[in-house]
Amino acid sequence: MRFDDHPYIDKNKYILYHLEDLKMTKTQALICLLINFYDEIKLELSYEDIANKLAIDVSKVDECIDELVDMGYLKVKVDGHISYDLSGIFENDGPKKVDNNFKAILSDFETVFNRALNTTELTILSELVDTYPKDKIIYALKEAEVYQKGAPNIFYVRSVLENDQKS
Repeated sequence: MRFDDHPYIDKNKYILYHLEDLKMTKTQALICLLINFYDEIKLELSYEDIANKLAIDVSKVDECIDELVDMGYLKVKVDGHISYDLSGIFENDGPKKVDNNFKAILSDFETVFNRALNTTELTILSELVDTYPKDKIIYALKEAEVYQKGAPNIFYVRSVLENDQKS
């Protein structure tokens, strides 16, 4: 059953009812419930707000959100403020496996950046993988590594790809 076929269903009840099927941890589920609740009452919700509500560290919030993104349940967009899209929970019958192509590219980025990517970077990388072929993304990453000696960033990689596409 697709959720959007039945828009009258309460999303929080759906999440709670299907908790075992969704294979979420308790913390991931609580984060999803908070995101949905704040979305329904039209209030902005930051990682710090989530951490305070759940009495956990902000790094744990970031980790759980990264996992929810990896599972295909959540999309995060940063556009002056953070917005969340939980539609992935209602569009499938269980957690999605992260695309191996994405995993390989992610590994390359984390090696070059010498750290794990944050949620914003993961979101941008996901958009790049959906838009550009792997070889072009890797080329742009290598260019960022060379020209931004020691401090490459995802925004530079994206601009290289966008400029390459224009020419």
